[in-house]
Amino acid sequence: MHHRLECPRCGDHHAVSADLGVAWDDIHCETCGEFLETRQALSERVAPSLLIESCLRARQMGIAA
Repeated sequence: MHHRLECPRCGDHHAVSADLGVAWDDIHCETCGEFLETRQALSERVAPSLLIESCLRARQMGIAA
């Protein structure tokens, strides 16, 4: 599976991981092989924060009231 992450070593934006789709799969740079992160860490970083969602909902409720 391909991911668009920047490699700190070579600066390339092509990262790959195994096609199994398990959380502990390593994501590494396709060019130099540098370990970037795991699939679980990537999904947690990309997922919306519960705190941010709560603040936004509270703000919407305050504006609508």
